[in-house]
Amino acid sequence: MGFRRPCSFRCFRETQPQQPIALYQPPTAYFARYQQPTGSRFGADAMFHGENRGSGAKFKYFFDKELKAKSDTVKSDSIYLKIYDDERLIRTLSSKTPKEKGIHTWSWRMREKGADRPSRNINTSKREPSGVQVLPGTYRAVLEYGNTKNETSITIKEDPRIDELSMADMKSKYEAQKRLEALSITVSGITEQLAENKKKAQTFLKLMKDKDKKAYKDQIKKNRFYYKRY
Repeated sequence: MGFRRPCSFRCFRETQPQQPIALYQPPTAYFARYQQPTGSRFGADAMFHGENRGSGAKFKYFFDKELKAKSDTVKSDSIYLKIYDDERLIRTLSSKTPKEKGIHTWSWRMREKGADRPSRNINTSKREPSGVQVLPGTYRAVLEYGNTKNETSITIKEDPRIDELSMADMKSKYEAQKRLEALSITVSGITEQLAENKKKAQTFLKLMKDKDKKAYKDQIKKNRFYYKRY
């Protein structure tokens, strides 16, 4: 399994990459707090404003499918960016492999893996939901493609213009959001079970109707009663 430490832009200019992926050392990422500026309430009225810098942590990586080792037999049409808080995996992002060789950009919104929201329907999505915002600190990022991995770290800081929130305040908010997330997971599991039961009731209702609607009249009536309650 190939593994290398991150490389700078200068490093890539001076050396030829020997593996299909390589992760640049990313710049420090900052949380940005937005608010209505003082003065005119309608900024678009004959006033020019520059564009805000894109939000999220920005990673740049090199990709060249042709450099994949022949010994790497893992077939994959996707690449993965995994974020770790020490040894705890907190986020897994995936994307289809780029069509072209070169330098590409990946953005992480600085949030952990989240929980599925309660729903009346069975969730069939394979995408990992977004969760709570991470705390300021240093996180480990691992880019994976086949058997090849490349690792770097990224530092996240609070908006330097904001000073009314202490780290203790942010930790307290984070812990409260995680408790709420745990409750959401419990409720989501219950609603998913109800959705599965509803689907089964619908299936049995159809089978009884197709078999003999008159013979199963009472059962169909009861089935409809419970079906509508879901």
